[in-house]
Amino acid sequence: MLAFFKGLGVGFLCLLLFVAGVVFNVEFLGKKDSNHDLYFSRNIEVSNTLKPDILYANINFWANENLSSKITLDNSEKAEITNTFNQILERSKKENFCSGGSFSLEPNFSYKDGIQTPKGQRFDANLECEFKENRLADFNKLLNDINSIIAKNNFISVSTPAIQT
Repeated sequence: MLAFFKGLGVGFLCLLLFVAGVVFNVEFLGKKDSNHDLYFSRNIEVSNTLKPDILYANINFWANENLSSKITLDNSEKAEITNTFNQILERSKKENFCSGGSFSLEPNFSYKDGIQTPKGQRFDANLECEFKENRLADFNKLLNDINSIIAKNNFISVSTPAIQT
């Protein structure tokens, strides 16, 4: 029984030394390190508004109501449409920031009970423009000139394009 109490005493002594070591570490050694550490943090956000260098616009042309309902076109009417579009192309070449220039003119048909019936004409054309912001006044002048050319033609209409960045 004496051996039992000796073993119990040694175990209790080891436990007491372990607890004393933990207390010493927390109370004396842990506080020493924490007094020397100093942390700063800062969140920085920066924003900047950028202006685009190049602007884009698509000018679309299509058949107006007169052309859409005209069943057949004679040669003088076809020549008038071709001449008008050639004037638009010549004017757009002057500024040198639009590309494109082909157009399609074709009959439009409707179908009922498997029978093809002429309905009118279709016209489709597109100019793709790319320019710098300092040339915006030139682009607006081009649009005004195109509108003046189109106003003389009874068959073609033009859209007012949105300028995109």
